[in-house]
Amino acid sequence: MLSRERSRPSPAEGTERAGFRITAVALLVFGAGLAGCAGGRDPDAVTPGAPKLMSAEELRSYASQRPGLEYWLGEMPDAQLELTQTSRGLVFLRYLRGDAEAGDPRPLFTTVGTYPQRGAFALSRRASRRPGRVTRPVADGGIASWSRARPTSVYVTFPASDFLIEVYDPDERRARSLAMSGSLKPLL
Repeated sequence: MLSRERSRPSPAEGTERAGFRITAVALLVFGAGLAGCAGGRDPDAVTPGAPKLMSAEELRSYASQRPGLEYWLGEMPDAQLELTQTSRGLVFLRYLRGDAEAGDPRPLFTTVGTYPQRGAFALSRRASRRPGRVTRPVADGGIASWSRARPTSVYVTFPASDFLIEVYDPDERRARSLAMSGSLKPLL
């Protein structure tokens, strides 16, 4: 489970602990609203800890104003895009379906987490050699890795990147398929 004390996940400590759990997302969404709506702020700004529904265009605009990259799987039919960022730079993009509203605590939705992590690729390669891990190559020289114990979260890294990307789906086969499909890309 992602703890509030950690500034970033560490694949060397085990990527299964570095990623998020849906309960952690719920905590971020409901309990970690760290920035208030101060006078004069952009009403469309993303407030740390508060989920926000956004269009693909709004997401691209958001990404263009940030120093880091956020990853996504592109637009999906019949899915609303929900963005949650933390004050520590973690970004969660959920693909909400059906009657789901922003902040829905159910662990039913495909989610892409982008985590700043210096040397992410090298750390992930080392962590992927641990017992119980499965690793596969992905496009652009990257690797996808997951734990046999928690196969619904697949972690992807690319050479020379300082980001660990997590693809979560409640269906482990879909999580792997999405992570390795080549559709995981930076928003910009």
